[in-house]
Amino acid sequence: MKKLLFIMGLALLGNTIVHAQSSAQPPGGLSEIQAYSIFYENYKNEAYESAIEYGRWIWKGMPETIEGYPKFDLQRNLERLITAYSEVSKSLQDPAEREAYVDTALIIFDEVFTNLKDKIDLYEWHLKRGRFYQQYSDYIDNAM
Repeated sequence: MKKLLFIMGLALLGNTIVHAQSSAQPPGGLSEIQAYSIFYENYKNEAYESAIEYGRWIWKGMPETIEGYPKFDLQRNLERLITAYSEVSKSLQDPAEREAYVDTALIIFDEVFTNLKDKIDLYEWHLKRGRFYQQYSDYIDNAM
């Protein structure tokens, strides 16, 4: 019960913060390309918490393109965010926090299936989600 309350509180707090700055806007008044650049560099350097901070807007806004960067690939960057959330979850000691990060990664999977179902390889993404459930089954209710 405590885990559920913690996760719900974290979700509500996250929603409040996100809605306060418009859910599709990059953090700190940065342009999309600036925030993406910081996100990608942090991801490459395995600074996953910072990558999440600068990449969260990507799954909130789901931009198909970024002006000034024609190589932007929404699917690939959502995969990177899923990886970032799952990697941060591995480093956490508190099981409730770990579950919250894993749940957020699952929310991103859901967003992909909801918003990009006509643009993705469904088979490939179902396999990715299945592997995720298998790998993090200890932190997901009814995963196995």
